[in-house]
Amino acid sequence: SSTDFVTNGVSSSFPVTVTGTPTPEVSLISGSLPAGFSFVKTDGGAQLTFNGAGTNGTYHTTLQATNAGGRVVQNLSIVVGTQLQFTSPSTLNITAGIPVSFRVTTTGYPAPVLTNKYPLPSGLTFKDNGNGTATISGTTYQQFPEQCIDPSQCAIVATNASGTVSRNFSVSIAHLPFD
Repeated sequence: SSTDFVTNGVSSSFPVTVTGTPTPEVSLISGSLPAGFSFVKTDGGAQLTFNGAGTNGTYHTTLQATNAGGRVVQNLSIVVGTQLQFTSPSTLNITAGIPVSFRVTTTGYPAPVLTNKYPLPSGLTFKDNGNGTATISGTTYQQFPEQCIDPSQCAIVATNASGTVSRNFSVSIAHLPFD
């Protein structure tokens, strides 16, 4: 079984190579290719080409290579997705002592897993919601946010089959005035 990932809006192609004597012939034997794909037989294999315009999803097909010596079957999963990006602000502005619930949002298919590298102030937690979003919530009484030694490591990270993208993140803490 094999999985290939393509990104909507980006053309790409994948060679299907086979070996054997005589040269095997490759064909699609079950399933269908998703919209935007073409399958062309070549000498010694085939070429799968994606024109960059498909529908997000996971598609399954089966390829077969045959010659006088027999046949070999290969299951293929094709994931058509969209590029990852963050859509929520990169700064969380809070007031010490006031409860907060901040939603981190992303785009991308499949929905990415979100992880936190930012040292959150005490009292705040980070939870991946499992759907391409995460929630930072709680109440902090901290006077100042934690300082990052290496600002490039103060990030929230999104990961899916298309790759990983990170976004620098920061927390700004305001304080209630004293009476």
